Amino acid sequence: MEKMRLCIVVLACVVVSAAAQSGTNVRASYHEYNPQNINWDLSAASVYCATWDANRPLEWRRRHGWTAFCAPGGPQGQAACGRCLR
Repeated sequence: MEKMRLCIVVLACVVVSAAAQSGTNVRASYHEYNPQNINWDLSAASVYCATWDANRPLEWRRRHGWTAFCAPGGPQGQAACGRCLR
């Protein structure tokens, strides 16, 4: 009986956790361009954020994951660049 209660609690936690990560009308894009192979050259990779971030210092480009996150209430365009969704 105790194992059953524990299983129910764990299952409830998983469901709540999954629900907390959901959203509607959300768009996320990710570009895997193997940065270490091209010296973090955003222009060569044709990533979305290259328009704004390609000329930033190498240290800055290495520090950020290249995921753009866009949602109706969140940042769009340039403001969405360099967001890490890891």
